[in-house]
Amino acid sequence: MNISDFFKELKKKQSVDAVKLSHPELTNKDIESFFDKVINYFEEDNVEMYVDGASASNPGKAGIGVVLKVNGKSVKKISKPIGVATNNVAEYTALIEGLNLALLEGFRSLRVYSDSELVVRQINGSYKVKDKNLLKLYKQVKGLEKQFSNLEIIHVNRENNKEADKLAKSATLF
Repeated sequence: MNISDFFKELKKKQSVDAVKLSHPELTNKDIESFFDKVINYFEEDNVEMYVDGASASNPGKAGIGVVLKVNGKSVKKISKPIGVATNNVAEYTALIEGLNLALLEGFRSLRVYSDSELVVRQINGSYKVKDKNLLKLYKQVKGLEKQFSNLEIIHVNRENNKEADKLAKSATLF
């Protein structure tokens, strides 16, 4: 049962005990974690980041784009060439740069949006990382992830990542 489903059922039944009765697989720790996430959401700023990487050819001149938003307003942007790289390396590099930026700005709770299905699924554990170059970058992300109290990395369609995409593509023109 995911957090959203738990919350919907809690609202309907109006009792944690009633939800636990119908879902005995839920532990007290699961429920405590749910409430911690809800409390964090309301206590902290709503911090989102959009990341993208681009490569003029694969491999080719590559760049990254990062947009950091707090409560819906852009507060920092990165558009940076990274030399010659594959698109996947550029995608990972954008994520790493973005996570470092968020930490530098003091944010420990963050929602990251990327249009790279590969990177998102590898980081979230759905796909294995087989490429040795990507494995190094994956390990960097996993190390940075430990510094966040709450980090979600979410796949979005390209049309929902236009600003980061534009920044990344413009950085490939070096």
